[in-house]
Amino acid sequence: MRINLLLCVFVSAITGVTLVGQDLNYNFNGCVLQDYNGLLAPISPNSTEVCGCGVEADALSMDGNNIYYEMDSAFRNLAVADEYTIRFSFLPQNETNVQALFSVMKDCSRDSMISIQYIPQEQQVEVLVGRILGDSWTARGDLIPDRCWHEVAISKSNSIYSFYVDNEFVESFDNIIPFPVAPDSKTFFGYSPCVDIGTDNVFQGLIDNFYYTTTALSSPDLTALSLQPDQILNNDTTIILGSSIQVLSGPTCGSFATWNPTDGLSVPDEISPLITPTESTLYTRELTHNGCTTIDQLTINIIEESEIECEDLLMPNVFTPNGDSINDEYEIASKFIIEEMQSFEIFDRWGESIFFTSNKDQGWNGEFNGSPAMVGMYVYKISYTCQSSEHFSVGSFSLMR
Repeated sequence: MRINLLLCVFVSAITGVTLVGQDLNYNFNGCVLQDYNGLLAPISPNSTEVCGCGVEADALSMDGNNIYYEMDSAFRNLAVADEYTIRFSFLPQNETNVQALFSVMKDCSRDSMISIQYIPQEQQVEVLVGRILGDSWTARGDLIPDRCWHEVAISKSNSIYSFYVDNEFVESFDNIIPFPVAPDSKTFFGYSPCVDIGTDNVFQGLIDNFYYTTTALSSPDLTALSLQPDQILNNDTTIILGSSIQVLSGPTCGSFATWNPTDGLSVPDEISPLITPTESTLYTRELTHNGCTTIDQLTINIIEESEIECEDLLMPNVFTPNGDSINDEYEIASKFIIEEMQSFEIFDRWGESIFFTSNKDQGWNGEFNGSPAMVGMYVYKISYTCQSSEHFSVGSFSLMR
């Protein structure tokens, strides 16, 4: 799922680069090195351009030796905007050496620069932003295990820098005065000037979906932007015995899947099969491509129809839409008992309706008219059909942040 970013304006007086309501977007599909909106000159390969299977289609491929890519020099000026987010996906194919993923540097020093490295021995990604030695910020984030594609982002809001790995917040730092970037810096994918002195190595693997926007994005924003490659998109769920679940999957370069167990699958090696389990089951799926295997899981709980209690919707008492990806949406827990929902409505303390849906799978994100709702008590009213009978449920809950 994608989100609509705020329309922004950034003008570089030095280069004339202008972003007006547009983002800098490289998806490399068709092995095209031009950004989607044509705002900068095409990326330049150090050697013969090579592309591999990417998040959706194609991705830049680097060989760990001679193949890396340099961006338009005008990007340096975008890296000193008051507010921005830089984000990209990468798939590593070398688990031995420290490798450069992205850099905006003039030489291998901590003088007015940005560097992002892959640390395979620790399964971490490191960001370094610096003015001079002794005045810099370094942060490391852990990669989620059993994944092929990983996502990295750094955001800046005036003097505050934030780092995200696999869409999870790692650390923020307020330098009081924003770090500069040297006027003669160059911007690279898969390379940094530290390669020349042996501190870094050329990246070996794939880089895809590079975005730059003049908005400081948060973890929920980044999650919403993610295409979740190779991931099962279904949440763990409960269904009535005899019902089925259609597996939904993010994009993948894999052509088939390995499932364990295969009981109840419509096609045992299909990436997105129909699953009709006869008992509660934890399913594990493996997808292999680009020399890498991603492992994901889906739990399907089974309940007998005779065990259904139509009055028990299992509505939460507390709701915390604070962007930590835990309890961020107020929704019906026992959706499986609902055959048809006529309405799910939420009211504030003054009785004003602030949320309505007739889709049992849709919940409330804690916003009203595009702004966070106030902390306090709220009332829900739900009208639905269960076992061919009409039911009505009313209750209250607390919104906390």
